[in-house]
Formats: sequence, structure tokens, C-alpha cells
Amino acid sequence: MRPVRSARSVRSVRFTRPGRTPRPVAFLRIPATLACAAVAAASSCEVGANSTAPAAAADSARLATAAAALEQAASAGALHGAASVLVPGAAPRRTAGGRLREPDGEPVTADSRFRLASLTKLVVQVAVLRLVERGDLDLDQTLASARPGFEAPWAERVTLRQLLAFRSGLPRELRGDPLASGVQLDADGRGAPCVDGWTAVGPELEPDTRTEYSNLGYLHLGAVIERATDRPLEAALRELVLAPAGMDGVGLCTCTPGADAPPGHAVGHAPGPDGAAEPVAPFDVAPRWSAGGLHGSVVDLEHLARGLLDGELLGEAATDELFTQFGRPGVDPARLEARGHVPGFANALTVSREPPFAVVALQNLAPADARAALAPFEAAVAELGDGAAGAHDEDVVAHLRGMTDDGWTLVASFEAVPPRPFLPRVRAYLESFDGDRADVAAALRALHGVELDDDDEEFLEMIAGTSAYEKAIHDRFGPFRLAAWRPGRDDELELYLLGPEKRGVRYRFGPSARADDLVGTKAHATMGFRPPPDLLPDGAVPR
Repeated sequence: MRPVRSARSVRSVRFTRPGRTPRPVAFLRIPATLACAAVAAASSCEVGANSTAPAAAADSARLATAAAALEQAASAGALHGAASVLVPGAAPRRTAGGRLREPDGEPVTADSRFRLASLTKLVVQVAVLRLVERGDLDLDQTLASARPGFEAPWAERVTLRQLLAFRSGLPRELRGDPLASGVQLDADGRGAPCVDGWTAVGPELEPDTRTEYSNLGYLHLGAVIERATDRPLEAALRELVLAPAGMDGVGLCTCTPGADAPPGHAVGHAPGPDGAAEPVAPFDVAPRWSAGGLHGSVVDLEHLARGLLDGELLGEAATDELFTQFGRPGVDPARLEARGHVPGFANALTVSREPPFAVVALQNLAPADARAALAPFEAAVAELGDGAAGAHDEDVVAHLRGMTDDGWTLVASFEAVPPRPFLPRVRAYLESFDGDRADVAAALRALHGVELDDDDEEFLEMIAGTSAYEKAIHDRFGPFRLAAWRPGRDDELELYLLGPEKRGVRYRFGPSARADDLVGTKAHATMGFRPPPDLLPDGAVPR
């Protein structure tokens, strides 16, 4: 079996100049994936009867190389946390670096507990599927039918499958600040009574018309699990997933770790002005509950990965649902990828069915661009997965076939895109990739209204690094040409550019508050391929 992979990478960060009114500009980030999971398709071929031993030797060699890359990153200070790589039939190779609390706390170990952030969603997904397997839930039942007493008319239009696949139309958060709102537990430790009061915040988009990441949707799923099991969420997750998988160190966060962090728990850090790790201000992730409230260790996530690969947690049909993000049509997946971050933490988990392997990374040092900390993890995944960056796959083909079902309108030119005041600058920027790096940098400065004589050298350096990185992507994997558009939120505009072999690049542009014809925020994503790390130039990631 030779894997053909899909990767979705979203790179965006808001950059604010010290002492100035914030100027929201989104810049490119190094390898990361959108939301909770990305999958890859597998194609089959005949394998000779005598191939087992060579394959095992190859797996052992790839495991050693991937582990060595993580060990080198830890020695160089690029891995501040714990990581693990595993393949069937071999002991996991674990690596750790940094401290639970800098500068002189306990060293990080494989058993250290980290805020899992949105990796929590993967545990929730498995829990829901186990409830489906035993007949307590149905993926196509409505939220209303799964939550008796939840009196929201819109809940009659939203299904569990849509919630799991981020197609419910619900907004990302209950309110604007993702850490300012969340679930408050009652005296019995249950969160459903709190979530049952959120009847007024329904879908902003028609359910099942497009994919939009939603933490709010997963908070509703937490309430579904409590209602289906008649147990508090943590107890339900322990019965359904944690205990069967052997994830003994996982639990819901109930504290705000700072100076008084519990023993063995990591404190989140960010680079200080001099580059040294500094603890971030204590914050409470307990209200993230079923969307991001779990803590756990690398060893715990190894157990989860093994349970999925060995078929011990889910049957074949439910595993297929999990790896296809719950039934997306036309996808025969081989890989599941999950990412999660909260202030000071950057986490990742990849589980591949073909070839079989898993890589885990939990880090308690994350810059403003949290996913930038995951470069060593991405290198290990590429080594184990054969490193075929750029290969197209059926996931991308299916995505293109289903674009009109996800809110996209297919077009052949910019003239077919509804006018926006900033569209001429956007067009000039995208067309600048036919020129050289200087052309791209100039077009990006014009896009945001940044002058060459600007006195903020770091800001200009980021412009230069971002344009160089995107230019390198277009040169190596392009050319890319406009294929579709769709409206975003708050007057944003999304454009999809199609390249050779079904590779795609997606951009999201938002208007600037300074001038209608300028772009204030920009996000960039690659669809169907993972740009290799060697494309990243100096200055592309903020320091």
C-alpha cells in the first residue's frame, strides 16, 4: 500500500506594532493543519509474499530516523515538551526537552501532563462513535432528539454528523473571545445544564452547506454525551474511551496552572523579548470542556493511537467514519491529523493507517504563531509517511467535486467574482506570482498599504519573508489559477486557486479598518500538499 496524502495548512497571525494602533494583518505560518483533522487517501497495489521482512526493516529504519530528528530538535531547544513516534511491532521512541516551568522547574518527561486543547475533540469524536456503535445515538439524528429538554428550534435542523464534521453552521464561539465564555459545571460536575441554556445562539449558516470550525458545536456534543450516558462528561469519557484505551493520565482541567501548578503538570510558555521561555499569564481552560478542556501526556496519546490502529476502540465501520471526518463522500482515507493549541501550548497528533504509524507532540512553549512550534513534529511525520510532499489524492478530488456543496462558486476569471473595494489589490497580489520575489513583496505591501520607508523593520521583514515563502510555493507546485470564490464572514472574501495534479491554494482576505481598498487580514492554506520545510525563508515566522 502506498499512501497518497492530503494536508490542509492554514497560516495566519495577527501582528500588532508596539505602541501603535493594532493593524490586523495575517501572515503565513509554517506547517499546521486547520481545525481538528485532515485525512489522506490510500491506493492499493499487489505486495509480494516475501515482502514482510523488508517492510519491517524499512519501518524500523524510518522509526529511527524520525526519532532522531525529534531528539536533535530537543537538543537544539526546538522541541520544548514531549514527543513520541511509534510503528506496529516496536516500542515507542520518546523524546523530551525543556522544563515544566522555566527556568528551573522539573524537566519535561513523557508522563508530564499538558493542556491537550483541541486534541480533546478527537476523544469526543471517539466517544460519540462508541455510543453510536452500541445503539445509544445515531449520527443522523438531530441535536434536539439527542438532547431532550433542549428547547431551541434550530436544534431540529442540526444533526450529530454535522456537529462532528463542523458543518452545523454554528459560529466558532458562543461569544467573541474564545476564552471569555464557556461551560460552568453544576454541583454534580455536569456541564449539560449550562449548555442547555444556550438556545439563542443558533447556526449562522444553513446546516450542511459549508465547513466552518466550531468550538461551540463540540460543547453541544459534550452535552449530548452527558444526556446519552446520564453521567458527567469526564466519567462518560473515562468509561467510553479513556479506560478502554489505557489513558490513565487524562482528565478534565479543573485548575488554572501558574505558580501553583499541580505536580507533573506543564505550565505554558512563550518566547520573551530576548527569546528565552517565559510563563504565559495563568488562564483557565476548564470552561473549554468538551471542545478543549482535557489534560494528558504523550504516553496517553500513544495509547489512543494504538487503540485506533489496532481496532480496539472502534469497529471497522466506526473507524472509517472517524478517518473520513464522519462520512465525507468520495474519501478513502489513510491518515488522521489533529492539532490543538491554547496560550503557551502547541500540540499535534497524526495517526496513519497506511503505512501504519503515529506521531505525537505536546509542547509547552508556543510563540504568537503557536503552530510554528510544530516543525520538528511535521518533519517526523514526513519521514514516516514517505515524505511525498505535493502528491495529489482523492480527498482533494472529492473536495473539488463537492466545492459547490461547501458554498463555493466556480469561476474562470476575476471578472466573475463579485466586486469588493479591495479586489483589485488582491488580484494584483495573486497575479504577482508570475513575476519575481520583488514583485510579490511589492504587491503584498500594496495589499496592506505598507510603505517602503516604514520605520518598523520587523514588520517589513515579515512582509518579505511571507512573500518569499508564498512565491516559493507557487514556483514549486504551481502555476495556480483562480478556480472558485465564496463569501466569508464580516465581508471577507475567500478565493480558491487550482494548480497541477489537483493541488490547491486557498486565500481568505478581510477588509482593513483603515481604508476600504486595503486588506487588513489575510490567511493562506495549501490543499492536497504539504510544503516542505526547506521552502521556509528567514523572517517568515514572527519572533
